[in-house]
Amino acid sequence: MSTGETLEFNTHPGRKDPVIRVLDDFQAKWSLHILWAIHRGVCRFNDLLRVLVISPTLLRDRLRDLEMAGYVEHQGRTYGLTRKGVTVARVLAHLEAASEL
Repeated sequence: MSTGETLEFNTHPGRKDPVIRVLDDFQAKWSLHILWAIHRGVCRFNDLLRVLVISPTLLRDRLRDLEMAGYVEHQGRTYGLTRKGVTVARVLAHLEAASEL
């Protein structure tokens, strides 16, 4: 980007930049924590409560939001990541690797 050039996030009227759309999906507190915990194998509601130490209502709401956005799926008694969720978890894995440098 050259000096004086501005970054345009709204590339088309009514449509946000794809990265900004994903970031918006995770702006709610605990959303990334929940996705990362599921990625690491904590898949049952009560286990997520124990590991994350958040209220059941908040966890339920965030899981519902993540499900509606297509990152998490509810499978019987457990939660799993969708392809979209796995993709975000891979990005988080890069953050984990960077934290070890």
